[in-house]
Amino acid sequence: MFDSCSHIHTNITMRFLTCEPNLTNISDYVDEADRFYEDPVKWLKSEVTRGPNKRIYSHIVMFDSLENQVAGFLKAGKYSICSRHFHSHFITDSRQSKTIVTFCR
Repeated sequence: MFDSCSHIHTNITMRFLTCEPNLTNISDYVDEADRFYEDPVKWLKSEVTRGPNKRIYSHIVMFDSLENQVAGFLKAGKYSICSRHFHSHFITDSRQSKTIVTFCR
């Protein structure tokens, strides 16, 4: 997923993983990004599912390092790769990779 420096020049609804600090000192606090990376498929199934209060996203953007982990979910949801973009030569976080992939429905 993109970091907070990313942007788009179109007025569309978007959803990003959050990673707010634990300002209320909740003892077992885990931010959304950490929950996602603990089990990407579980998170995607809970966030991107059919139902009265759930969303079906037209696009899902992520680092290509997650591609194999979520391949079954993407296939079941009829997502396919619509673009790949270079991200960085220097990876500063184990969650990142050099390429970002956009999946479309």
